[in-house]
Amino acid sequence: MSTSSVQGALFQKIREKASDQQGLAETIASLLHVSTDSAYRRIRGEKPLSLEEFQLLCTRYQVSADQLFGQQAGGFIFQGKLLETTQFRFDKYLEGIIMQLKYIGSFTDSHMYYMCKDIPVFYHFQFRDLAAFKYYIWMRAIIDHPEFTNKPFRFADYSDELFSLGGKIVELYNRFPSTELWNVESINSTIQQIKFCRDMGLITSNEDLQRIYHSLRQLVDHLEAQAAEGIKWYASGGERMGAAFGMYHNEFILGDNSILAVTGSRKMAFLVHSVINYVSTHDVAFCDHLYHNVHNLMKRSTLISTDSEVERNAFFRLLYRKLSQSTEAQPL
Repeated sequence: MSTSSVQGALFQKIREKASDQQGLAETIASLLHVSTDSAYRRIRGEKPLSLEEFQLLCTRYQVSADQLFGQQAGGFIFQGKLLETTQFRFDKYLEGIIMQLKYIGSFTDSHMYYMCKDIPVFYHFQFRDLAAFKYYIWMRAIIDHPEFTNKPFRFADYSDELFSLGGKIVELYNRFPSTELWNVESINSTIQQIKFCRDMGLITSNEDLQRIYHSLRQLVDHLEAQAAEGIKWYASGGERMGAAFGMYHNEFILGDNSILAVTGSRKMAFLVHSVINYVSTHDVAFCDHLYHNVHNLMKRSTLISTDSEVERNAFFRLLYRKLSQSTEAQPL
Protein backbone atom coordinates (compact mmCIF):
# COMPACT_ATOMS: atom_id res chain seq x y z
CA MET A 1 0.00 0.00 0.00
CA SER A 2 1.46 3.37 -1.01
CA THR A 3 2.23 6.18 1.44
CA SER A 4 -0.40 8.42 -0.18
CA SER A 5 -3.04 5.68 0.23
CA VAL A 6 -2.19 5.29 3.93
CA GLN A 7 -2.36 9.04 4.44
CA GLY A 8 -5.68 9.23 2.62
CA ALA A 9 -7.06 6.39 4.73
CA LEU A 10 -5.89 8.13 7.91
CA PHE A 11 -7.67 11.39 7.09
CA GLN A 12 -10.78 9.47 6.08
CA LYS A 13 -10.81 7.92 9.56
CA ILE A 14 -10.22 11.34 11.12
CA ARG A 15 -13.17 12.84 9.21
CA GLU A 16 -15.39 10.03 10.47
CA LYS A 17 -14.35 10.68 14.08
CA ALA A 18 -14.16 14.49 14.05
CA SER A 19 -17.04 16.28 15.74
CA ASP A 20 -16.43 19.59 13.94
CA GLN A 21 -16.24 18.96 10.19
CA GLN A 22 -16.19 22.67 9.35
CA GLY A 23 -13.14 23.38 11.48
CA LEU A 24 -11.19 20.20 10.80
CA ALA A 25 -8.33 21.89 8.92
CA GLU A 26 -7.92 24.47 11.70
CA THR A 27 -7.86 21.69 14.32
CA ILE A 28 -5.22 19.74 12.35
CA ALA A 29 -3.17 22.92 11.89
CA SER A 30 -3.20 23.62 15.63
CA LEU A 31 -2.31 20.03 16.48
CA LEU A 32 0.62 19.87 14.04
CA HIS A 33 1.72 23.49 14.59
CA VAL A 34 1.43 24.35 10.91
CA SER A 35 -0.62 26.89 8.93
CA THR A 36 -4.20 26.14 7.90
CA ASP A 37 -3.13 26.09 4.27
CA SER A 38 -0.44 23.53 5.07
CA ALA A 39 -3.01 21.44 6.95
CA TYR A 40 -5.29 21.49 3.89
CA ARG A 41 -2.41 20.27 1.70
CA ARG A 42 -1.81 17.37 4.08
CA ILE A 43 -5.53 16.50 4.12
CA ARG A 44 -5.65 16.53 0.32
CA GLY A 45 -2.49 14.42 0.10
CA GLU A 46 -0.46 17.11 -1.63
CA LYS A 47 2.11 17.15 1.20
CA PRO A 48 3.14 13.92 2.95
CA LEU A 49 2.92 13.63 6.71
CA SER A 50 6.11 13.15 8.65
CA LEU A 51 6.34 10.04 10.84
CA GLU A 52 5.94 12.23 13.92
CA GLU A 53 2.84 13.90 12.49
CA PHE A 54 1.38 10.54 11.52
CA GLN A 55 1.90 9.20 15.05
CA LEU A 56 0.46 12.35 16.60
CA LEU A 57 -2.72 12.19 14.50
CA CYS A 58 -3.21 8.46 15.13
CA THR A 59 -2.90 9.07 18.87
CA ARG A 60 -5.15 12.14 18.94
CA TYR A 61 -7.96 10.51 16.95
CA GLN A 62 -7.42 6.94 18.23
CA VAL A 63 -6.79 5.45 14.80
CA SER A 64 -5.00 2.12 14.66
CA ALA A 65 -1.88 2.24 12.50
CA ASP A 66 -2.08 -1.55 12.26
CA GLN A 67 -5.45 -1.22 10.58
CA LEU A 68 -4.07 1.29 8.08
CA PHE A 69 -1.00 -0.78 7.19
CA GLY A 70 -1.94 -4.33 8.01
CA GLN A 71 -4.08 -5.65 5.19
CA GLN A 72 -3.28 -9.06 3.71
CA ALA A 73 -1.59 -9.40 0.32
CA GLY A 74 -4.16 -8.86 -2.40
CA GLY A 75 -6.53 -7.06 -0.03
CA PHE A 76 -7.78 -3.48 0.03
CA ILE A 77 -8.68 -1.23 2.94
CA PHE A 78 -12.11 0.41 2.77
CA GLN A 79 -13.64 2.85 5.23
CA GLY A 80 -17.31 3.26 6.00
CA LYS A 81 -20.07 3.02 8.57
CA LEU A 82 -22.72 0.34 8.87
CA LEU A 83 -26.24 1.73 9.04
CA GLU A 84 -27.91 0.37 12.15
CA THR A 85 -31.69 0.15 12.22
CA THR A 86 -32.36 1.64 15.65
CA GLN A 87 -29.57 4.25 15.62
CA PHE A 88 -29.91 5.44 12.02
CA ARG A 89 -30.59 9.14 11.41
CA PHE A 90 -31.21 10.23 7.85
CA ASP A 91 -29.98 13.76 8.50
CA LYS A 92 -26.60 12.40 9.65
CA TYR A 93 -26.47 10.17 6.58
CA LEU A 94 -26.98 13.23 4.35
CA GLU A 95 -24.36 15.17 6.30
CA GLY A 96 -21.91 12.33 5.60
CA ILE A 97 -22.52 12.70 1.85
CA ILE A 98 -22.05 16.46 2.17
CA MET A 99 -18.71 15.90 3.91
CA GLN A 100 -17.48 13.62 1.09
CA LEU A 101 -18.58 16.04 -1.63
CA LYS A 102 -16.91 18.97 0.12
CA TYR A 103 -13.66 17.01 0.24
CA ILE A 104 -13.85 16.11 -3.45
CA GLY A 105 -14.76 19.68 -4.35
CA SER A 106 -11.83 21.09 -2.37
CA PHE A 107 -9.56 20.17 -5.30
CA THR A 108 -9.46 22.51 -8.29
CA ASP A 109 -9.47 19.68 -10.87
CA SER A 110 -11.98 17.19 -9.46
CA HIS A 111 -14.02 14.89 -11.70
CA MET A 112 -16.56 12.23 -10.70
CA TYR A 113 -17.50 9.10 -12.67
CA TYR A 114 -20.78 7.37 -11.79
CA MET A 115 -21.77 3.94 -13.18
CA CYS A 116 -25.52 4.02 -12.77
CA LYS A 117 -27.42 0.92 -11.79
CA ASP A 118 -30.11 3.21 -10.38
CA ILE A 119 -30.85 6.91 -10.66
CA PRO A 120 -27.94 8.67 -8.91
CA VAL A 121 -28.95 9.81 -5.45
CA PHE A 122 -28.04 13.43 -6.26
CA TYR A 123 -31.07 13.79 -8.57
CA HIS A 124 -33.78 12.72 -6.12
CA PHE A 125 -33.07 15.62 -3.80
CA GLN A 126 -34.00 18.20 -6.45
CA PHE A 127 -37.64 17.08 -6.57
CA ARG A 128 -39.31 17.15 -3.19
CA ASP A 129 -42.17 14.73 -3.90
CA LEU A 130 -39.80 12.09 -5.29
CA ALA A 131 -37.28 12.73 -2.50
CA ALA A 132 -40.06 12.18 0.05
CA PHE A 133 -40.99 8.88 -1.58
CA LYS A 134 -37.38 7.63 -1.73
CA TYR A 135 -36.91 8.64 1.91
CA TYR A 136 -39.96 6.56 2.83
CA ILE A 137 -38.74 3.52 0.86
CA TRP A 138 -35.25 3.69 2.34
CA MET A 139 -36.48 4.10 5.92
CA ARG A 140 -39.18 1.43 5.68
CA ALA A 141 -37.75 -1.26 3.40
CA ILE A 142 -33.98 -0.79 3.58
CA ILE A 143 -33.22 0.56 7.05
CA ASP A 144 -36.27 -1.21 8.53
CA HIS A 145 -36.72 1.69 10.91
CA PRO A 146 -39.39 0.86 13.52
CA GLU A 147 -41.05 4.25 13.12
CA PHE A 148 -41.98 3.34 9.53
CA THR A 149 -43.00 -0.30 10.03
CA ASN A 150 -46.76 0.25 9.94
CA LYS A 151 -46.86 3.74 8.48
CA PRO A 152 -48.28 4.51 5.02
CA PHE A 153 -46.47 6.96 2.78
CA ARG A 154 -46.96 10.66 3.53
CA PHE A 155 -45.27 13.59 1.82
CA ALA A 156 -45.27 15.48 5.12
CA ASP A 157 -42.79 13.05 6.71
CA TYR A 158 -40.01 14.53 4.58
CA SER A 159 -39.07 17.58 6.62
CA ASP A 160 -37.80 20.99 5.48
CA GLU A 161 -34.50 20.19 7.20
CA LEU A 162 -34.00 17.03 5.12
CA PHE A 163 -34.99 18.86 1.93
CA SER A 164 -32.46 21.60 2.73
CA LEU A 165 -29.67 19.06 3.33
CA GLY A 166 -30.54 17.33 0.07
CA GLY A 167 -30.35 20.67 -1.71
CA LYS A 168 -26.87 21.21 -0.30
CA ILE A 169 -25.82 17.83 -1.74
CA VAL A 170 -27.07 18.85 -5.19
CA GLU A 171 -25.30 22.21 -4.95
CA LEU A 172 -21.97 20.54 -4.08
CA TYR A 173 -22.32 17.85 -6.77
CA ASN A 174 -22.97 20.51 -9.40
CA ARG A 175 -19.73 22.34 -8.61
CA PHE A 176 -17.36 19.86 -10.25
CA PRO A 177 -17.53 18.02 -13.60
CA SER A 178 -19.03 14.54 -13.73
CA THR A 179 -19.53 11.72 -16.20
CA GLU A 180 -22.44 9.30 -15.80
CA LEU A 181 -22.86 5.96 -17.54
CA TRP A 182 -26.54 5.07 -17.91
CA ASN A 183 -28.66 2.18 -19.14
CA VAL A 184 -32.39 2.39 -19.90
CA GLU A 185 -32.90 -0.01 -16.97
CA SER A 186 -31.49 2.54 -14.51
CA ILE A 187 -34.97 3.89 -13.70
CA ASN A 188 -36.46 0.41 -13.14
CA SER A 189 -35.87 0.20 -9.40
CA THR A 190 -37.72 3.47 -8.73
CA ILE A 191 -40.65 2.39 -10.91
CA GLN A 192 -40.78 -0.99 -9.14
CA GLN A 193 -40.70 0.70 -5.74
CA ILE A 194 -43.69 2.84 -6.70
CA LYS A 195 -45.52 -0.26 -7.92
CA PHE A 196 -44.72 -2.12 -4.70
CA CYS A 197 -46.11 0.67 -2.52
CA ARG A 198 -49.21 0.91 -4.67
CA ASP A 199 -49.85 -2.85 -4.54
CA MET A 200 -49.29 -2.95 -0.76
CA GLY A 201 -51.68 -0.08 -0.16
CA LEU A 202 -48.90 2.10 1.23
CA ILE A 203 -49.74 4.91 -1.20
CA THR A 204 -53.25 5.74 -0.12
CA SER A 205 -54.57 7.98 -2.90
CA ASN A 206 -54.36 8.21 -6.66
CA GLU A 207 -53.45 11.89 -6.27
CA ASP A 208 -50.33 10.97 -4.26
CA LEU A 209 -49.43 8.29 -6.80
CA GLN A 210 -49.65 10.76 -9.68
CA ARG A 211 -47.62 13.34 -7.75
CA ILE A 212 -44.78 10.82 -7.37
CA TYR A 213 -44.91 9.91 -11.07
CA HIS A 214 -45.00 13.57 -12.05
CA SER A 215 -41.92 14.21 -9.91
CA LEU A 216 -40.11 11.30 -11.55
CA ARG A 217 -41.03 12.70 -14.96
CA GLN A 218 -39.63 16.08 -13.92
CA LEU A 219 -36.36 14.36 -12.99
CA VAL A 220 -36.09 12.73 -16.42
CA ASP A 221 -36.95 16.05 -18.11
CA HIS A 222 -34.19 17.75 -16.14
CA LEU A 223 -31.70 15.00 -16.92
CA GLU A 224 -32.44 15.35 -20.64
CA ALA A 225 -32.00 19.13 -20.47
CA GLN A 226 -28.65 18.74 -18.69
CA ALA A 227 -27.48 16.23 -21.30
CA ALA A 228 -28.44 18.63 -24.12
CA GLU A 229 -26.56 21.52 -22.52
CA GLY A 230 -23.61 19.47 -21.26
CA ILE A 231 -23.71 21.16 -17.84
CA LYS A 232 -25.32 20.56 -14.44
CA TRP A 233 -27.63 22.91 -12.58
CA TYR A 234 -30.25 22.85 -9.85
CA ALA A 235 -33.62 22.05 -11.44
CA SER A 236 -35.41 24.90 -9.66
CA GLY A 237 -32.41 27.20 -9.54
CA GLY A 238 -33.14 29.33 -12.60
CA GLU A 239 -29.83 30.22 -14.23
CA ARG A 240 -27.90 27.33 -15.73
CA MET A 241 -24.42 27.76 -14.30
CA GLY A 242 -23.07 24.37 -13.22
CA ALA A 243 -19.99 22.30 -14.02
CA ALA A 244 -19.53 20.17 -17.13
CA PHE A 245 -21.76 17.10 -17.49
CA GLY A 246 -21.05 14.08 -19.67
CA MET A 247 -23.68 11.35 -20.17
CA TYR A 248 -23.14 7.99 -21.85
CA HIS A 249 -25.60 5.26 -22.80
CA ASN A 250 -24.33 1.70 -22.49
CA GLU A 251 -26.81 -0.69 -24.11
CA PHE A 252 -25.48 -3.98 -22.76
CA ILE A 253 -24.02 -3.27 -19.30
CA LEU A 254 -26.03 -2.11 -16.29
CA GLY A 255 -23.72 -0.35 -13.83
CA ASP A 256 -23.32 -1.19 -10.15
CA ASN A 257 -23.51 2.37 -8.72
CA SER A 258 -19.73 2.48 -8.31
CA ILE A 259 -18.36 6.01 -8.03
CA LEU A 260 -14.83 7.17 -8.81
CA ALA A 261 -13.61 10.63 -7.87
CA VAL A 262 -10.42 11.81 -9.57
CA THR A 263 -8.72 14.73 -7.83
CA GLY A 264 -5.57 15.63 -9.70
CA SER A 265 -3.11 12.77 -9.34
CA ARG A 266 -5.19 11.04 -6.64
CA LYS A 267 -8.33 8.93 -6.88
CA MET A 268 -11.02 7.87 -4.44
CA ALA A 269 -13.50 5.04 -5.04
CA PHE A 270 -16.93 4.55 -3.46
CA LEU A 271 -18.71 1.21 -3.55
CA VAL A 272 -22.42 1.22 -2.77
CA HIS A 273 -23.83 -1.71 -0.81
CA SER A 274 -27.13 -2.48 0.92
CA VAL A 275 -28.84 -0.04 -1.49
CA ILE A 276 -27.83 3.26 0.21
CA ASN A 277 -24.76 2.39 2.30
CA TYR A 278 -21.26 2.88 0.92
CA VAL A 279 -17.58 2.29 1.64
CA SER A 280 -14.61 4.19 0.22
CA THR A 281 -10.93 3.70 -0.46
CA HIS A 282 -7.89 5.64 -1.69
CA ASP A 283 -6.03 2.42 -2.52
CA VAL A 284 -4.00 3.22 -5.64
CA ALA A 285 -4.19 -0.21 -7.26
CA PHE A 286 -7.94 -0.53 -6.73
CA CYS A 287 -8.72 3.02 -7.90
CA ASP A 288 -6.49 2.69 -10.97
CA HIS A 289 -8.24 -0.57 -11.87
CA LEU A 290 -11.66 1.07 -11.51
CA TYR A 291 -10.48 4.06 -13.56
CA HIS A 292 -9.39 1.73 -16.37
CA ASN A 293 -12.70 -0.15 -16.18
CA VAL A 294 -14.75 3.05 -16.35
CA HIS A 295 -12.90 4.30 -19.41
CA ASN A 296 -13.15 0.90 -21.05
CA LEU A 297 -16.94 1.05 -20.64
CA MET A 298 -17.01 4.62 -21.92
CA LYS A 299 -15.30 3.49 -25.13
CA ARG A 300 -18.05 0.90 -25.56
CA SER A 301 -20.84 3.33 -24.82
CA THR A 302 -22.56 6.08 -26.80
CA LEU A 303 -22.05 9.70 -25.77
CA ILE A 304 -25.52 11.27 -25.55
CA SER A 305 -24.69 14.69 -24.10
CA THR A 306 -24.02 17.99 -25.91
CA ASP A 307 -24.03 17.47 -29.70
CA SER A 308 -25.29 13.86 -29.81
CA GLU A 309 -28.92 14.83 -30.44
CA VAL A 310 -30.05 11.75 -32.38
CA GLU A 311 -28.62 9.29 -29.87
CA ARG A 312 -29.89 11.37 -26.94
CA ASN A 313 -33.42 11.53 -28.31
CA ALA A 314 -33.47 7.78 -28.86
CA PHE A 315 -32.35 7.09 -25.30
CA PHE A 316 -34.86 9.42 -23.67
CA ARG A 317 -37.71 8.12 -25.82
CA LEU A 318 -37.08 4.74 -24.19
CA LEU A 319 -37.15 6.28 -20.71
CA TYR A 320 -40.37 8.20 -21.40
CA ARG A 321 -41.97 5.05 -22.81
CA LYS A 322 -41.15 3.19 -19.60
CA LEU A 323 -42.69 6.00 -17.56
CA SER A 324 -45.82 6.17 -19.70
CA GLN A 325 -46.38 2.43 -19.56
CA SER A 326 -45.91 2.40 -15.79
CA THR A 327 -48.21 5.37 -15.20
CA GLU A 328 -50.99 3.90 -17.34
CA ALA A 329 -50.66 0.45 -15.75
CA GLN A 330 -50.66 1.59 -12.14
CA PRO A 331 -53.79 3.54 -11.17
CA LEU A 332 -55.10 2.87 -7.68
